[in-house]
Amino acid sequence: MKLRHIEVFFAVMSQGTVTAAAYYLGITQPSVTASLKNAEADLGFKLFHRRKGRLTPTPDAKVLIEEVIRAQHSLDAIRKIAEKLKKGAVGHLRIAGAPAIALSCFADAICNFSPASNNFSYEVTSQHSGEILRNLDEQSGRYDLGFTFGIGQYDGLGHQHIGDAPLYCVMPKNWNDTDVLNFDYSLLNELPMISTFDRDPLGSAAKKLLRQHKVVPNYVANVHNHQLAAALVTKRVGAAILDLLTVQYMMLTAEADSLAVYPLEEHASLPIMAVYNQQSQLTTAADNFIECMRNVLSVQAIRKPVG
Repeated sequence: MKLRHIEVFFAVMSQGTVTAAAYYLGITQPSVTASLKNAEADLGFKLFHRRKGRLTPTPDAKVLIEEVIRAQHSLDAIRKIAEKLKKGAVGHLRIAGAPAIALSCFADAICNFSPASNNFSYEVTSQHSGEILRNLDEQSGRYDLGFTFGIGQYDGLGHQHIGDAPLYCVMPKNWNDTDVLNFDYSLLNELPMISTFDRDPLGSAAKKLLRQHKVVPNYVANVHNHQLAAALVTKRVGAAILDLLTVQYMMLTAEADSLAVYPLEEHASLPIMAVYNQQSQLTTAADNFIECMRNVLSVQAIRKPVG
């Protein structure tokens, strides 16, 4: 049963006559009659008995109308959403972020975005940067936006630099007496350390930093994400080089008072990127959400961790 047939059948059943249905639909009476005949031909059974110019629904029509009413309600909902989309007042955003970014920023960004976009819904995923980039390609199209630490070498992806996450060394407080403003990297030659995988931007940046300072680290654990590295530090398994967002989250835990947080040199940071499929034009909503994320990150940068 074609969509037009559903609309005409619903109109006749709800309005009672062909004349009233034609007026309801804004079409001519012959068009209504023709649509009904075409619908019956497609279905293979009669919808109405025709007696003396009047249409009487058949038993089959009375069964069918129950489903048609549900379909009509869905069509009405589609029309309402389409009208709101036309006005930019409704939509759906599919966003993914590296775990540290998603955990620290997404709730605030959605909260800031929503007052101007009350009818938006969200699909929110936390994934590692490589997975996000793979799922932004044109064939997959799983996300509208991704937020990552740095970007990989992927064709067809656009990106915007929206902030930076400075790096810190974090360890149990009684492991070191060094002044917090003059951190001595040589200490890390003697301490057990936690690292993230080399393919993770944080792991790569931390290892490069240690090489520059001629540190030969004693890695006791190599882990998959920033939060797990942080958890191992709080359990006194080892020290770690971590990004600002992860460190800020650590400072909210019950173990915060037992941690020492050392800022590293100014250039030691991870770029935070908004990433999207370059072949698909960003919607106004996506642009606005990127700006919300930029604002959230600027506030995060002001709140320096203390430990």
